[in-house]
Amino acid sequence: MSPGRWALVAGLLTYLVALAAQTPATWAWHRLSGASAEWGLAGVHGTAWSGGAAELRYRGRALGALRWDARPLALLLGRAEARLRLAAGGHSLVARVGYAPGRGSYLRSLRGSVPAARVIALAGLEGVTVGGRLAAEGMRLAPGTRLPAAAEGRVRWIDAGLGLSRPFALGDLEARLSPADDGARAVLADGGGPLALEGTLVWHADGRYELEARVRARPGAEPGLAGLLEAAGTAGPDGGRRLSVSGRL
Repeated sequence: MSPGRWALVAGLLTYLVALAAQTPATWAWHRLSGASAEWGLAGVHGTAWSGGAAELRYRGRALGALRWDARPLALLLGRAEARLRLAAGGHSLVARVGYAPGRGSYLRSLRGSVPAARVIALAGLEGVTVGGRLAAEGMRLAPGTRLPAAAEGRVRWIDAGLGLSRPFALGDLEARLSPADDGARAVLADGGGPLALEGTLVWHADGRYELEARVRARPGAEPGLAGLLEAAGTAGPDGGRRLSVSGRL
């Protein structure tokens, strides 16, 4: 690129940065809020470049306080990117979100933890009681139609609990994610707690998913856990039960 074009690009980037730094966040949100009826912000402050909101909402449910800060160096690489931090009830999630022409939107470097019960509530799952917290480590996601079009990283369910009227202790569980055809694949495992788990979960960007796993209550687990697992089918010689589930969200 010639020196003249470099100067033109630098001047344009400088103008865009200055514009974003002076644009009130409330004005920007009012212009964008019509793009999605599912998401909402309350108590917006700062600018489009650096600001926050007292409350982020999804489908009417409060998620916590949101903070954003744009990353100017990403503009030099042809991307628009910002650092987000969501905090609520002593828990927080931090990530970088952005958009790259020709590649679409993305989320990377997601880390932090949230109560598992909050995630279940957001998913709209009723009749299930859960305990513990979900922790993300180095997650990368590419948005899809209904599920992420790609995913990579690790998710841990710490002090996991699952039940109907009350959660039974499962121990620590984890999923290691890697990209797959038009979706992602998660390898499931346990950390040696009351529930023995091994298997895979594959999902596709259009909402289809397939779960293949084996579960077993280890000696010393709560009696109610074994009863809960009976719904998974007939036990094998080692007490393990095969889970094979597919569908569409």
